[in-house]
Amino acid sequence: MTRLTCFLLLFSLSVATLQAEFVHVVKKNETLFGISRKYHLSVSELIAYNDIDDPSHIPIGMELKIPDMYEVRRGDTLYGLARRFGITLQELREQNDLDDTYMPKVGDILRVPHNKVQSAESSVVQNQDRTSSSSAANAAKGTLNGGWGSVTWPHEGARSSLSGKLTGVQIEGDKGDAIISVSSGEVVWVAPYRGYGKMIIIAAPDNHMYAYGGNETTSVKVGDRVFPGTELGRLGINSHEGKAVVFFLVYRNGRPLNPEIAPRR
Repeated sequence: MTRLTCFLLLFSLSVATLQAEFVHVVKKNETLFGISRKYHLSVSELIAYNDIDDPSHIPIGMELKIPDMYEVRRGDTLYGLARRFGITLQELREQNDLDDTYMPKVGDILRVPHNKVQSAESSVVQNQDRTSSSSAANAAKGTLNGGWGSVTWPHEGARSSLSGKLTGVQIEGDKGDAIISVSSGEVVWVAPYRGYGKMIIIAAPDNHMYAYGGNETTSVKVGDRVFPGTELGRLGINSHEGKAVVFFLVYRNGRPLNPEIAPRR
């Protein structure tokens, strides 16, 4: 398994973990009040979220689901988490009673304002709506070596199947051509990948991952949010091919997906 494939698989698993509910197991002498304060919730929120019939009886070992929580992992920063969840750094600090000296440690539990996450998702949906009509028209042209739409493919050149170490589509172009994102999402990888130029990977909200290789220069960095039509980088000459080629790959749950049928949104 290649380093890139390993990354795609591990990232898809981390996304699933991020979206899972956090569970608190009740310990001896714990109360709903104390647990709610620990996670910056009200007691009523905790009761309602867990459908607790008798708040006076919370047995040891009971599992309580905690909404809108995130467990800090290696490499996380407050700034990066704020960008990921579509909130400001100040909002993240206020939601968790953090002072300016706080540095996240692996295993720390942070609360993310649910309404802010929804607002961020809504703005993505609105942007998608604005491009959906043109994308739908262009998608009809999306057969291999077929026509071109502004967000249907990352480049307008002739396309052919890519197989071997990586599975996807390669698209011919000229040095300096723009490589365009076909989806909304967050940039999670920007790095050289041997034989494929600089690789950019976008994690879409629906867990699809879009990889764009062949970049000589890049216009985005890890943590940036992109939309259909965002310029990701500029095409360079591939050392193996001897020409400018975009390598376009799509993954879902760590497995390669035919780029022709992958969502454009």
